[in-house]
Amino acid sequence: MRPLLISVVTLAMALTASAIFINFADEDVHQMVAVIDQQVMPAVLNEDWDTAKESFQKTQSIWQRHKTAYIFFSDASAVQETEMSFHRMHGYLSGEDKADCAGELSSLKRHLLFLHEYEIISIENVI
Repeated sequence: MRPLLISVVTLAMALTASAIFINFADEDVHQMVAVIDQQVMPAVLNEDWDTAKESFQKTQSIWQRHKTAYIFFSDASAVQETEMSFHRMHGYLSGEDKADCAGELSSLKRHLLFLHEYEIISIENVI
């Protein structure tokens, strides 16, 4: 009976931690995507590089603060792809390349949304 109780308690703790992370990730991901859509992308398209760099730094700081949680709960390759996208974007902003920045921002946004979608409990993720 004791092993069953330990198993049930452990499962409950894991599910609770996962639910907390999903809620926490939802807020972060949507905040980062909003900054990309409303601040970074318009600045890049208008070639306002100072504003683009400053706004992108906001997104990057949110990512850096919570990256450890994403590493713990998400697929390592998805987190690594997102991290690489941040690094590429930083390089494109430094080079002030409008086309590459716009393309990488779209890719980064998709990576961020995938990280969140990957953790949601759904039929697609279970199968």
